[in-house]
Amino acid sequence: LGMAVGLAVRPEKIEISKQRPEGVAVNLFTGTVKEIAYFGSYNTYIVQATDGLRVKITEANTSRQDLSDITWEDNVFFWWNDKAGVVLRD
Repeated sequence: LGMAVGLAVRPEKIEISKQRPEGVAVNLFTGTVKEIAYFGSYNTYIVQATDGLRVKITEANTSRQDLSDITWEDNVFFWWNDKAGVVLRD
């Protein structure tokens, strides 16, 4: 239709990994971890995408011992499934 739209994805719907995910062909991006916050039951990452956009990603910790191998300045992949986004119009 030729109109500009935005896309919103909740931080907990975005997946993050240091390895390229198998079978993911769309909504797959790369970036560098700039900030990490640990909140007990979840971690929050601020990732700067290769285009400069900063993305907030929230990852649940499934056990007390659950420690992510992702740290500051790591290069990561991040993605979401095709049903996670909400289209926003002006």
